[in-house]
Formats: sequence, structure tokens, C-alpha cells
Amino acid sequence: IFGVMNGKEVSSSYFNHVIFLFIGGFLVALAPQKWNLHKRMALWILNLIGTGPARILFGFMFATAFLSMWISNTATAMMMVPILLSIIVELEEKNSPKKVKHFATGLLLSIAYGASVGGLATLVGTPPNLSFARIFNIYFPDAPEISFSTWFFFAFPISVIMFIVAFGYLYFVFVRKDKDHIKLVWRTVILDWRSTPMLIILIIAAVVTFLTEVTSNTATVEAFLPILAGLAISTEINPLLFMLPATIAGSLAFMLPVATPPNAIVFGTKRLTMLDLAKSGFWLNITGILVVTIITYYLGTYVFGIDPNVFPDWAK
Repeated sequence: IFGVMNGKEVSSSYFNHVIFLFIGGFLVALAPQKWNLHKRMALWILNLIGTGPARILFGFMFATAFLSMWISNTATAMMMVPILLSIIVELEEKNSPKKVKHFATGLLLSIAYGASVGGLATLVGTPPNLSFARIFNIYFPDAPEISFSTWFFFAFPISVIMFIVAFGYLYFVFVRKDKDHIKLVWRTVILDWRSTPMLIILIIAAVVTFLTEVTSNTATVEAFLPILAGLAISTEINPLLFMLPATIAGSLAFMLPVATPPNAIVFGTKRLTMLDLAKSGFWLNITGILVVTIITYYLGTYVFGIDPNVFPDWAK
């Protein structure tokens, strides 16, 4: 306004290549979060590490530290805590809240410490790292650039050492004396619902198909749909993946006369025996189950815009 500096000179003091790196780091972090890659990576690491108190502690801390190298350590901690809480609840049910409390404290601290030490390793891991790079560049513009790789080679060893120290501390304080007293449960199904939607569809189609052989198909579908809707909400899977195959499978009853009115009508001609219907109908049932499963998973997800890995807002 007063003509002291022009817009280009002013803006260059606020927006430089380090700010672009900052923005780039956020964009890189948003990409895996959008597609749940960070959750898949975390759960894969935990599943790979295996059971045992020390292994669980290491798995959570390692997953948190690794993700914090590329994603905001705050966002990483917020993502890991719900996963950990589900495990703690399982441990409390298997043992008792009092018996698990000490170990649970160590697990929660492993996320906090893992997020902090992991964020040290890269420029985008935590805001102070980028603040340093930006301020250093402003005050010393002629100095060698603090590049991503330069920082990594410097800070990564520090991160590794601090990880080992923090893990050692947590192990000796929270695991060593509890490891023989806690009964562990590590059910992958808690963590891995999303990776098996096709198997779930197959099971639903099979159950409804064979149940509707001895009950009204309308009654079967109306009884199952509310149950499946509740199950979908509790497991955070798109309800259409459960409800569509159940609805179609309700009409796939080919084995018994009581299954559908058409079956009863043709059986009433007395030209067919029960065995005739059952033999032919069984293979049709099996074929129908497979067809419904495949079509629902591939074509149904396309037609209805279903992403098996995304729980829709309208179902929350």
C-alpha cells in the first residue's frame, strides 16, 4: 500500500520452497488416508509381528513410528489409538480390567512415544522439522540447502536409537512382569473385516438360500435384513454389501416344495418326487450362491457405487 515493497518481494518472504515441501508433505499424507492405506499398513504390520505381550507392544510402536515418518504424528496417533483400544477391550474381556491396566498403559505410551520418535526421521514427520528448515533458509539463504535426504540421513539414526531406548523402557516397566499373567487374544477378525467382504457375501447368500428352503422367502428376507443392517453398522461395512445378496438369495430356493409356491405347484402335479426336486435344486442353489456372490461383489459395487473399504456417511 505504501510502496515500500512490491507484492512479489513481500510474498517471497512468506512462501518459499520449504512451504511447498510442507504442503507436499500434507498431500502425501492425505493420499494414504483417503484410501485407508495407513490403516492397512498398520494392521499388516501388527498381524505380521504376531502375538505375545512384547510382540504386541513392539508391533504398535513400530507401526506408529513408521507411519509418523510420512504422516503427521498427531494424525498417526489418532488413527492408531482406536485400533489399540479394540485390542485392550479384548484383553480386558479375556482377563480383567485390573489385570490388564498396567500393560494397557504401556501400550498407550508406545503409541505416544512411537509417534514422537518416528516423526523425527523426516522433514515432513513433524512440524518443528519443517519450521527449522524454513527459518534456517530465511536467515541463511546462502547456506547449503537442508534437503529431505540430508535430514533423513542425519535424523534417522537418532530416531532408531530413541525407538530402541523407548521400547526397552516400556518393555521392562510394563511387559516383563506382566507377560506371564495376561491371557492374550489376537483375533484377526477384529482388525480385518474389510479384507473379507466377498467371503461374508458368500456366507450370507448360503445361509439365506438354504434357510428359505424351509421358510417363506419373504419372511426370511424381512427377518434377516434388519440383522444384517445392524451387523454392517457395527463392523463399518457398507450395508448394501450385506443386504443385496440376502435379498436376492431369498428367491434362490430350488430344492423343496415348501420353499416357493412355484415349487409346490409343480410338485402338486405328482409327476415329480421330492428327490427329483432336491437333487436338481441343490446344484442350482450352489450355483446361485456363487453367482450372487460374484455379481454382488463386482457388478453390484459398480452399479451402486460401493467401495468395500469405505463406510458411507449415510450409514453412520
